[in-house]
Amino acid sequence: MSRTAWDANCDRTVVFDSDRDGSTQIYLLDVDDGHLQQITYSADSSIFNRTPDSSPDGTHIVFQSNRSGQPDIYIMQADGGHARQLTHHPADDYSPAWSPDGDQVAFISNRNETWQIFVIDVDGSNLKQVGPDNAYYPTWSADGKQIAFIAEGAGEWDIYVMMADGSATRPLTQTTDAAESGIAWTPHGEKIAYDAVRDGNFDIYVMTADGSDTQRLTDREAVDARPAWSRDGAEIVFHSTSADDADLWVMKSDGSDLRQLTSGDVRDGHPDWCAA
Repeated sequence: MSRTAWDANCDRTVVFDSDRDGSTQIYLLDVDDGHLQQITYSADSSIFNRTPDSSPDGTHIVFQSNRSGQPDIYIMQADGGHARQLTHHPADDYSPAWSPDGDQVAFISNRNETWQIFVIDVDGSNLKQVGPDNAYYPTWSADGKQIAFIAEGAGEWDIYVMMADGSATRPLTQTTDAAESGIAWTPHGEKIAYDAVRDGNFDIYVMTADGSDTQRLTDREAVDARPAWSRDGAEIVFHSTSADDADLWVMKSDGSDLRQLTSGDVRDGHPDWCAA
């Protein structure tokens, strides 16, 4: 299916990865009518394409793939066409995130024998490592000046923020009973959504961008994780895991109107909203 087939309602479309084809591939889903479209394929079940992130203008998707033999970062058109390799390294590159201006991609890599955040221009130039060691899951502020991420310190996992050049790192959460694993900065910049273990199970939380005013949005037995804001900031999509299944769910940004988007004996995950 071409990109134009989704244009009329692109802001109601989620891109995500799923193993429903036998290997982990990338799909588009209309959150209103449930229309599903697979956009990456592989005849080899060992080849995966996953962790998609839509560009700010909605024309491209950055993702991780091992199609070249090791996990690297790739960019393709929003309909799955014309994929090109962005990183080339024998280590693992993972968790790509577009900058708000669309000019750079942040990702994590263990190429220096520890997980670190790197930033690269979308043409593959100007690769640089930013921030501390043991850092994961970068997400950009709305103005592109800061990057929030998860890092391990003193045996605990917390959310940190730094300037986009890696300077001025500071913690946003300082918890001894929580383990954060996925974060997303609202498109308007004032809030950060994240998943955390606070009562023995992963749930979705929201806090202001300075780390204050934490609110719990989900409280369920399932593992609710990897939140992503809609482009207008009104809704949050996430994946929820129970037993061997992982499905996509969506809710209003205050946690209301929770509804299931996908189901079945599959693992759907790493959702992101398409941009109009």
